[in-house]
Amino acid sequence: MSLIIVDDNEDITEFLACLLSDIGLQVNVFNHPVEALSHIDQHKLTPRLLITDYNLPSINGVELHRLIRLRSPEVRTMVISGRNAQADVGELPFLQKPFQPEQVIAWVTSDHICQKRLAQFSVGAS
Repeated sequence: MSLIIVDDNEDITEFLACLLSDIGLQVNVFNHPVEALSHIDQHKLTPRLLITDYNLPSINGVELHRLIRLRSPEVRTMVISGRNAQADVGELPFLQKPFQPEQVIAWVTSDHICQKRLAQFSVGAS
């Protein structure tokens, strides 16, 4: 299962990558949406989860979600932003920065495919 993180703030991407790889997820991190889309296309990825900043270079996080959804219709997306962008993201889940690590983990682990992957990881770690 693939998780894509896109944020032009490297501190945020590094934090999220460490947080989510520590619980057993395969994480791909990008600081520009074009890099993320190119990587997805080159490696024929079908990401299950996308965590994206709303304010990105060239396109916003909702537009990125739509483009990734064309490639991976099952993708679940959470949008994050330093400003209250809830009205701009529509029905997509939204977290305003700063957020608590537990909020991200709760969203990620609410995915049933992710739950299976984490269960396999915890069994293998024993």
